[in-house]
Amino acid sequence: MAETNVGASASAGKHARTSFHTLDHTQKGLDIEGLARHWAVDYDVQIRIMGSVFDTGSAAIGDIIAELPGHPAPAAAVMALVDAGFLKREPGPITPHTRISLPLVDRPEPLVLEAPAGGGAPPAGKKGKKVAPLPETVAEIESRRVAPIVSVVKLEDLLDLPRFEGPAVYLGLKGKILYPGRTDKGWPRIAAPHLKGYDKVAVLRDASGQLTPRLAAVAERILGLHAQALRGYRLAGSLPIGSPVGREEYIAARLFVAEGLILAQRLGFGLAGVSDQDFMTGARGPLDQCLDVDAIPEGDEYHLYACGVEARAVVSDGDWIVLPGSEVRKKLTPTVGAVVNSLRQEWLFSGVLKDEGARYRLTEPVVFNTGTAAANFVLGSKGPNLAAWSGDGSSPLERMPQTP
Repeated sequence: MAETNVGASASAGKHARTSFHTLDHTQKGLDIEGLARHWAVDYDVQIRIMGSVFDTGSAAIGDIIAELPGHPAPAAAVMALVDAGFLKREPGPITPHTRISLPLVDRPEPLVLEAPAGGGAPPAGKKGKKVAPLPETVAEIESRRVAPIVSVVKLEDLLDLPRFEGPAVYLGLKGKILYPGRTDKGWPRIAAPHLKGYDKVAVLRDASGQLTPRLAAVAERILGLHAQALRGYRLAGSLPIGSPVGREEYIAARLFVAEGLILAQRLGFGLAGVSDQDFMTGARGPLDQCLDVDAIPEGDEYHLYACGVEARAVVSDGDWIVLPGSEVRKKLTPTVGAVVNSLRQEWLFSGVLKDEGARYRLTEPVVFNTGTAAANFVLGSKGPNLAAWSGDGSSPLERMPQTP
């Protein structure tokens, strides 16, 4: 099994200290600010442990222990830093594969010292106060970053996977068939029989601790989009439906999956010949719902005007093709379902939808199998549905065969 996470390996411990005769298990440890107070920790030990984690943001306990040859209790020293809050560990049983990472620390707010009346330097010992909020001339946003830890393993070695808890996504490979999946409760789901017969599996879990079940559902769908779009490969089963998320979360999931697939390829998972750019851009959306402008067929024409937006569609062989230039309402009601949200995020990401401020606008034709599904997408609700469309002076409902 191969494993990696973003960044280079830690450089600490290249010339590791091999004598720890000054450590005394009968003592409580050094009582010094900034140093974990534990008999197994001194300056050198703490610096080597922290150095093992700093370069990459996380490291396995077994790898950290390897940086402390000759230490009488290296695992105790690592956990002392965790208990002190200097580091954190992933949930679950403590094993050599348990990841130790840097804690998430809020960015400190800048301080400014108050000057005394009349100017001059502030008095000694004067506490600072928070600076004023950013002026309106400055725009600022902090990204949400989920960083993949990627494990690739053959199915016969599946039980060698690191034990972990919490959300993750995975991709099974059998020849040219790709199976995307997710787990909300750690590795047992991946070890279930549903992957029997597959050759390999790539597991993407999060080093930052910010991957939620909802974001994992989005990442699972993105894996499915890749499986549909990669030339020579095909998706096993249906495309996952995803989950409603905001724009920033969706971008975070896209980057998480793209980086994870690039790393999985490097680890020998497969997908030979796929470029990094293909992984980064991914599919425009579900292949059966994307259509080139030149491929719009002839058919019955309909238009929709409701909820402040206007759209046009062509119906051909039962498919509803919403035409370029059609407006799409921005607001989504809670009842509309996850698929509509997923489609909007995918098509915004790929440029099929253009954000015009008050509304979205389609730049390419998109296909739905019913007029109701098309209306739900355009209106962002289960409102007028099929009755919202009209054409040739009648609605689609009036054209439907009447039940006697």
